[in-house]
Amino acid sequence: MKPTESQIEEVLRHAPRPAAPAGLKDKLIGQIQLLKPATASSNGVSSLRPLSWWQRWWPALAPAAASLVFAVVIAVQQNEISALQQTIRDLNTTLSTATNQAPVKLESQPTPAPTAEREADEITHLQRRLAALNMEVGQLAGLQQANAQLQQQLNTPADLSPQELDALAEAKAKAKRIQCINNLKQVGLALRIYSNENHDVNPPDFLTMSKWLSTPKILFCPGNTNLPVVKTWAEFAATSSSYDYFTAGGTNADTDPQRIATYCRLHNIFGLSDGSVQDMSKKRYEDCVIERDGKLYLELK
Repeated sequence: MKPTESQIEEVLRHAPRPAAPAGLKDKLIGQIQLLKPATASSNGVSSLRPLSWWQRWWPALAPAAASLVFAVVIAVQQNEISALQQTIRDLNTTLSTATNQAPVKLESQPTPAPTAEREADEITHLQRRLAALNMEVGQLAGLQQANAQLQQQLNTPADLSPQELDALAEAKAKAKRIQCINNLKQVGLALRIYSNENHDVNPPDFLTMSKWLSTPKILFCPGNTNLPVVKTWAEFAATSSSYDYFTAGGTNADTDPQRIATYCRLHNIFGLSDGSVQDMSKKRYEDCVIERDGKLYLELK
């Protein structure tokens, strides 16, 4: 039969307790005094020295410091993003305002400054145009003088024979034809001056050229008596002229000198884009007028 735990405990309580040997206490105290002090570390500080505040807490503070740095960086980035978004909103507002106030030009890139060679070419081009215009002005002066002489002859009273009356009628018709040519010459000159001052763009109508025409009477053929001749520009309308106009709003390029700009139906007289005038018969007119790309050209044969 096995003893129970209580029986074992009871036996142990009554176990003999031998007395300690004499002098054991003094011997143990002497051994403790003879023990060497704890070994010092290499820097002279005992390895049993308690840790400093930083050494105890840095494992916990390091993650907190890293989190703080990350929070500062994120805050700075958020501020920069907010500033960029505000700049974008301001630019959109400015662009919308500019779009509502004035049309935006399609040329987004700045025009480069003209070089010396380009300026020289433009000066040469303008000089050639000026010389051509001066020549046309001289031709107009000659036509005006011839017209004045014919008018003086027509106004001279005399008793005329039938042959002389026929000659007088022929002279009157010739004078009107010359006056018509003179009118189209002045219109062509005004057309060239306008296009030179507006980047080679033709005026939209005769009225736009009024600055360079001395009187609206120039826009009426003297042989066409079906239209009343107006004396002031205030009375003139775009459809009042007895001349046809074909180059409204187009370009007046030197590459199209033979393009038809104006036309007198009564006399078959053509004013060309280069300012010149061609007096033609109806037969010759039908053979020389051609159309290319919606434009009328006069090709002399």
